[in-house]
Amino acid sequence: MKNLLPALFFVLNFIFLHAQQPMRTWTNQDGRTLEAQMLSADGVQATVMTPDARVLNLQLASLSEEDQQYVRGTVHGSSTPAAAAPRKTDWNPNGEAALKEAAELNLPVLLLFTGSDWCPPCMRLEREVFEKRAFKEFANESLVLQIADFPRRKKLSQSQQRANQALAQKHGIRGYPTMVLLDAKGERVAQFGYRGESPEDFVKMLQGHLKK
Repeated sequence: MKNLLPALFFVLNFIFLHAQQPMRTWTNQDGRTLEAQMLSADGVQATVMTPDARVLNLQLASLSEEDQQYVRGTVHGSSTPAAAAPRKTDWNPNGEAALKEAAELNLPVLLLFTGSDWCPPCMRLEREVFEKRAFKEFANESLVLQIADFPRRKKLSQSQQRANQALAQKHGIRGYPTMVLLDAKGERVAQFGYRGESPEDFVKMLQGHLKK
């Protein structure tokens, strides 16, 4: 029973603080809107929850001046919300959902075409870059990750196979791994393969493309 008390206190505290913030309409610099309730904020981002219980991190610099003032007023007011866990992104096979998240967060999409269970360079890229801390930290802060997988042993649904094939045709994919970097609107920024870069060099390469 003693071990349950701290957890119960945390849950009740979260519910209390969460209930203090109203549902509101957020607007980014491009004029896109999002209905959400703020859970926490700092000087860089605001963590919000949508009506369907999705938790998103909104970069303050991408928000309207009114939203930025709202966040600053809440953070420095008398009822600062509870801190939320940092964003942790993962490879999403749903292209529509990935693009929606990118638009809401004003973040670019790294679209990966891979043969996850048979392609040696693909498995090396996963092992030596994507699983490393340098890439994960950058992706959590700066990317939406989307995957179009073409496995030989693992079974995908027919709808997923069709979606992946349509993406491959759209981007003219001829080999694996191939990556396409899209901006927050879904427009292609760059397309490239893997040449054995270290996680740090891979992140620098992405940053270089994003600055163009």
